[in-house]
Amino acid sequence: MKSALKMFLFAAVIFAAAACDKKETENYLNLSTEKIGTSAASGSQDITVSSATPWQAMSSDTWCTVTPQEGNAGKTVVTVSFEKNTSTTARTATLTFIGSAEKRLLTVNQAGTSTGGDDGDGDDDDQQGDTHEDAKANRWVYEQLCEWYLYNTELKSAQPTDYNKNCDEFLSDMLLGLKTNTLDGGTTEDGEKYVYSYIERYSNSTRAASNFDPTFGFDFLFDYADDKSADLYARVLFVLPDSPAQKAGLKRGDKILKVNGSTITLYNYENFVSDMLYPKSGATLKVSLSGGKTLSMTAAEIPFTPIVCHKTIAHNGSKVGYLMFNAFEAGYASDGSSHEYEDQLEEIFAGFKSEGINNLVLDLRYNGGGYLSTAQLLASLIAPADKLGSVFASLTYNDEIMGKYSSEHLGSKIYFSTAQAGKTVGMQKIYVLATNMSASASEEVINALRGIDVEVVHIGTTTEGKNVGMDYFGETFGAYYYEMWPVTFISSNAKGFYQYENGFTPQYERDEWDYETWYDLGDEREALLSVAIDLIDGKTPAQAADTRAVSARHLAGQKSHARIRGLRNNLK
Repeated sequence: MKSALKMFLFAAVIFAAAACDKKETENYLNLSTEKIGTSAASGSQDITVSSATPWQAMSSDTWCTVTPQEGNAGKTVVTVSFEKNTSTTARTATLTFIGSAEKRLLTVNQAGTSTGGDDGDGDDDDQQGDTHEDAKANRWVYEQLCEWYLYNTELKSAQPTDYNKNCDEFLSDMLLGLKTNTLDGGTTEDGEKYVYSYIERYSNSTRAASNFDPTFGFDFLFDYADDKSADLYARVLFVLPDSPAQKAGLKRGDKILKVNGSTITLYNYENFVSDMLYPKSGATLKVSLSGGKTLSMTAAEIPFTPIVCHKTIAHNGSKVGYLMFNAFEAGYASDGSSHEYEDQLEEIFAGFKSEGINNLVLDLRYNGGGYLSTAQLLASLIAPADKLGSVFASLTYNDEIMGKYSSEHLGSKIYFSTAQAGKTVGMQKIYVLATNMSASASEEVINALRGIDVEVVHIGTTTEGKNVGMDYFGETFGAYYYEMWPVTFISSNAKGFYQYENGFTPQYERDEWDYETWYDLGDEREALLSVAIDLIDGKTPAQAADTRAVSARHLAGQKSHARIRGLRNNLK
């Protein structure tokens, strides 16, 4: 049986190392191996770097180093050294090798020191050769997936032979090896495969410590400063209300050039992601902006809010409701007892209704997904009253599950909520701002509304294309709690349409990165919102007039939806 009944539509991107046999292009960069496994003892291993250009290397952890850290074109033998692991916990380090146009990753997996003991749960830790502390959890993972994973048929015929891996590595390696899981994940612009299914491990003490994660309260993407240098900047996408970042004066559109005194470059930008998105409580951050301003802020445990901005815009005799909704979250309580964000949604739409809005702009441009129930609520607050009770989504599980359980048991038929009768704003047409960062539950809302013949005008760029959802499974092994979200179902609308795995294409394509000036979210001059306003006015939308001098080659690989989760309280 499933460990829980929560259904989740969220594009959590898990990257895997690229295949070893790379085609040697003009600017090739290849490694003789992309994975090293070692015991807990200290040691070293030589590998060969083959490159057409000069290269640099960096390590994610101090216990694992590479010598030399840079080299010229040709073949270079480098030494990967690792310190003794005195902990019983296995650990992983990632070495990043960067050339002029290529990047390669080398993963070093080091076992923990064996204790030969028992963790007190009544199981033999050494059964079947299990030595890694995640081994028993991995066997549980495989058991659950064999029953519930959408592509369980191939999975059951490809039983793992090695359970002694970190749980996230075990899951991704197993699923990336399948050929039939065509809808679970995709391929990055760099050619690396990923899956949406993911697992996280928490110490029991950490899980109970706080409802909130420390945060500075902003999100960003990296971009090249120009077309010639390796210098980057971090562009601020949004700033949460009442967050440390907002109080420090950080604003949407700001360009961060330095973090804690260090210039951001192609060779070090990955080191700054955790500094800015995943700080420890009380950590300080100093950012230097273009124009010379420097801001300082201190991380705080504050409630995440998915409602970044909402307002009613009076424009040329029309009343336009605008909502920037950034994640499909009900509330912050781990047991689902809090629905404060859903309550806020209802209050916002009650305000829209009382103000008599006749147009609605729904901004989902950075929304990577979330709970299906919250998506159902939002769509029900938008839908025409006579469509409430219609099919919102039909969920199709694997053949075994569909044959074993009833529709009622699975909750596989979901309807526009009749509880919202009298509350819905009853739109026949809405404007949705969505981009390649819009995924899963965001796409579900678009698809569900189109399924009941609401005209959805899409402004932005092509969406992620995640037409599958996940169920929650949780279990404790020893001192850790394992939370797994595998892809378990395909979602279709009232018309049976689900074939949007390549994303929804906008009727009006606009990329905010083509604009140098970024206005606040909700400002009528803002790049995407201004298109909606023009359409409401009956005008032909203007093209980007304030375009950047350099190409829009921002590091799309760094926009993974998992990064947005840095501002979310963890789902536990």
